Amino acid sequence: MESLYPLMNIVGPVVLLAVIIFFTVRTWKRSPREKQISDEGARRLRQQLNDEDTQRPNGSR
Repeated sequence: MESLYPLMNIVGPVVLLAVIIFFTVRTWKRSPREKQISDEGARRLRQQLNDEDTQRPNGSR
């Protein structure tokens, strides 16, 4: 079992790097429609939070 430790020191970071690269590439390759849907959702959520903040009486949090 101890003979596998040097191998694990290589495999662990390689797998981590592969996952990071996979998600980075996946994010960059999103279609314009997916980006638009994501932006609309974020805008709607931001607007909703702003509306909730403006409806609160001053000084209450």
